[in-house]
Amino acid sequence: MEPVSNTSSAPEPENQWQQPPFTPSPGQPGEPVVTGPVLVPLDPAQLAPSSGETTLRMISRLVWPLAIIATIVTRGSLWELIFAAIVVSAILNRVLRELARRRLSGQNPSTPPRDLR
Repeated sequence: MEPVSNTSSAPEPENQWQQPPFTPSPGQPGEPVVTGPVLVPLDPAQLAPSSGETTLRMISRLVWPLAIIATIVTRGSLWELIFAAIVVSAILNRVLRELARRRLSGQNPSTPPRDLR
């Protein structure tokens, strides 16, 4: 059996990692130039819900507690009150979504949308 030996007399140099420069080199472009329209965020006061929207939201939140109280206090049918609460809640939530959509898109919620037909 032959003995294993290291035949190279000089050690191989290791590759050293170097920190890249933080400034762009002359051949590299710097920050990209942004062109086109600039979107400016709206004033938060313009995004606040109107008093009518706040009132509708409060009424929408009271529909189910009022239906439960009406079921206990009156002799009304449970199914009729549940159906009425579902319908009223759905209508109010749809109106609230439409008002919020108009408010966030910048449309005036007091004017109806134009008919685009």
